[in-house]
Amino acid sequence: MTKTVFVVALIRRRVNDSTCWLALWSAENDFWDIPVFRRLESETVQELLQREISWLLNIDRREFLVAKMAQLHVNPLAAVASSNADDEAELIFNSVDIYQQAVLDKLGDDDGRRWLTARELCSGITDDNRQINPKIPDWLHRWQVIQPWE
Repeated sequence: MTKTVFVVALIRRRVNDSTCWLALWSAENDFWDIPVFRRLESETVQELLQREISWLLNIDRREFLVAKMAQLHVNPLAAVASSNADDEAELIFNSVDIYQQAVLDKLGDDDGRRWLTARELCSGITDDNRQINPKIPDWLHRWQVIQPWE
């Protein structure tokens, strides 16, 4: 049996009275996506997120905080009768907070990066009618990880 663990990085920031989440543009798929990383067998979620986010966003590991506890840990294949019995997959949703204003300014919207509202993520479409990875709103609705009014 193979077990694959994917970690969904919910990188967030506060904007006025609401929370926004970082999305990255996937030119290959022509949609916005939330960072998802595959965890190695010997590492913790925190180690994975510290390494990958630091590399992906070109920021120091001391400039963001990875939650010590996952928001949600699910086995999406458990509910699928047709899934291969030899495969096991897990999804872990984990919050990441960037807390330095200089880093937040550096990570402002550009062609490949954008801060999306909960409403946009849950609807699957941005305010300027760009597609969001269809898996994201499906996951958010199914497991209520992010609510549209946040």
